[in-house]
Amino acid sequence: MKSSYRFQLALIFSMVLYMIFPAGTALAAPPGIHYEVIKLTTTVVGNTATITGTAAATPYKAQLDQQHFEIDWNDGYPPENFDDKYIIAANDSGGNLSFNWSESHVYADGVYTAYVKLYHQNSQGAEASAEAEITIAVNKGTITVIKEVLNDDGGTAVAGDFTLTVQGGDGATQPFPGSETGTTVFVTPGNFSVDEFEPNGYAISFFGDCSGTIAGGEFKKCTISNDDPEVTPRISDPAHYQVCRQQQRRNSSGGRFYDKRDWNGRIAAIFSRLGIGYYYYSDTRFIQYR
Repeated sequence: MKSSYRFQLALIFSMVLYMIFPAGTALAAPPGIHYEVIKLTTTVVGNTATITGTAAATPYKAQLDQQHFEIDWNDGYPPENFDDKYIIAANDSGGNLSFNWSESHVYADGVYTAYVKLYHQNSQGAEASAEAEITIAVNKGTITVIKEVLNDDGGTAVAGDFTLTVQGGDGATQPFPGSETGTTVFVTPGNFSVDEFEPNGYAISFFGDCSGTIAGGEFKKCTISNDDPEVTPRISDPAHYQVCRQQQRRNSSGGRFYDKRDWNGRIAAIFSRLGIGYYYYSDTRFIQYR
């Protein structure tokens, strides 16, 4: 009787599992399973790109023959499978899988993003997998543009507030925001120049390789530095303005206004008593001397 009862419970439990996880549905990977793909090098010679790296699953899920390794070169062809080359001959140590990989592919000129993937069972929705995304520039020059912003006079702009562009052999790139860590841009070999739009009153300086010529496979770095303008606030109190203007009239000579080079002890004393610091008069307004 008890045996029949246990059998019925087991049958009900099996039916519930089948309803939740139909045939072909993989369960989530148990805790502790770790897959990784690491890119080490990218080399382009002519139109042939070679990428190298490592891959590991520590441990891998289920069986060794259920693991797959592929590269999607992302140039219009289906992903290339390398199970026989790497998985079957892999170093299988107690359920742990690891290997070095190196593959080459012939591209047309351009910039591509390849995807290298190690996964269990189906790549679409694999419950245990890892992927490396690799940018490959074939017969293109590479320019890294770094943005520096100096706010030593009260400015608040940050690198992303500045808009940059690179002019290359195939025209100008799409404008992109500045970055302190650098933005990588690929251009056709030939003449190039890096430029900035709307510096917002900031002084601009260029350092490094910001213009010139670049060859395919060559790397350049350009740094654009911006310094905020000096802020000179107006005198806001009308009483202070009148005192300063009267003092200016008494000390003017031949229509010439006193400026910061013409200060004397009497003017400095008056400003000190006013408690407003040292001010001088320009041809349009009184401004604070910093």
